[in-house]
Amino acid sequence: METFLSFTVIGIVAGAIYAVTAMGLVVTYTTTGVFNFAQGAVGMVAAFSYWELTQSYHWPVVLALVVVLLVEAPLLGALVEFIFMRRIYGASADRSLMVTLGVLLIMVGVATAVWGQQTLRIVPPFFEGHEVTIFGVVVTYQQLLIVIVAVVIALGLRLYFMNFRSGVAMRAVVDDPELLALAGVAPYRVSRRGWMLGFMLAGLAGVLLAPTVGSTGLNIDTLTLLVVNGYAAAVVGRLRSLPWTFVGGIALGLADAYATGYLPGHIPAALVEQIATIIPAVFLFVALLVVPSARLRAIGRIPVHLPPKVANARQSLVGSGLLVVAVAVISVVAAGSTLATISQGIALGIVALSLVLLTGYGGQVSLEVGFAAAGIAGEELGAGAPAAVAGRGRNARAIRARGSRERRNRRRRRQPLDFVENRQGKCLEFLGKSLEKFGISLEKLGFSLERLGKIWSPSTRQ
Repeated sequence: METFLSFTVIGIVAGAIYAVTAMGLVVTYTTTGVFNFAQGAVGMVAAFSYWELTQSYHWPVVLALVVVLLVEAPLLGALVEFIFMRRIYGASADRSLMVTLGVLLIMVGVATAVWGQQTLRIVPPFFEGHEVTIFGVVVTYQQLLIVIVAVVIALGLRLYFMNFRSGVAMRAVVDDPELLALAGVAPYRVSRRGWMLGFMLAGLAGVLLAPTVGSTGLNIDTLTLLVVNGYAAAVVGRLRSLPWTFVGGIALGLADAYATGYLPGHIPAALVEQIATIIPAVFLFVALLVVPSARLRAIGRIPVHLPPKVANARQSLVGSGLLVVAVAVISVVAAGSTLATISQGIALGIVALSLVLLTGYGGQVSLEVGFAAAGIAGEELGAGAPAAVAGRGRNARAIRARGSRERRNRRRRRQPLDFVENRQGKCLEFLGKSLEKFGISLEKLGFSLERLGKIWSPSTRQ
């Protein structure tokens, strides 16, 4: 019985952290209409900032908490809302998800550049050395603090959103921001408060989690992926109910603790070390099957989209000129390793431009097209296409002429079937060579060019 109670305490504490993370997700989604994939990254930045203030600069714990949770996290939320989220008002759910993924990558990159992974960073627990015995189980003050904070947040947010004017306005801004504006409330200001509150909860989860990682120390990837465990609890609450989200977080923590304590010896040894990874995924799968579905919605009412703004010739020339000057200055000032990193960043930036055309202008979401294009470009350059890329001489004119002829042929639908099949065969062969640039082989994926040719042949489409 004592062992069961010990695992129960561990599960409730872990579940309380999951609950705080999930409630941050629900608050952000309820008040802004965005499912924030960067929630874990925000908690990671807050945890590292708290370590920096308390361990490196030796600030008092209370002052560090005030700065991280009441200054840094809200300012970061307001900054994200102003720079990124305000520009996608009226966008579909998939576009908002893409933006939050981008914010996640930015935060992970900044954290890696500032803190890195070489130094072991251990955050001491709150009220270190203080503990109490409950039903024969030793419970530390740190564990009690986590549970109490989670309960207070769940009850406080429930009361705030139901009984206070500002809380009701934060819920209403997603459903009908225009009607809210007619009532004398600025929708953007309310949405900004939602992001600030969501980031505060994410930062609180990161700070509460930091002392529990033990001797392994803070890890950027582990803290960032914490939000994945919060998905299941948020789904239990259907992305709307804070009490049920809290219940889902506690249930997930208990399931994780019981599985870690009782499954070893009954499952293959190879799966024992993966329990902490498997249980949240299984819990999420069961929650998706049992809980009625809650579809992600767009941010506010979807207006009639205006054509995307494209830079004119003057803006393009000025921007490209400034870029060339900046790169020239950096190439002179930067060291060798730094210059190599900057070169990689510029190359990835060129790849990202393809996503601007595809996602921003075309309205399609794709995470792999840009990298496939990079592989194709690498194959072309390796085959001796620099003259064509530079636009010099007969090759560039031939490429432009061939593109014009192909466009005319497609419009008139006069391409013979054998020509189409020949072109498809070349494209498939070219795709295989491009994937090899990334160490991927079609044969390893279980495909062959002949099989793909049969699948993509015009006869099979009819």
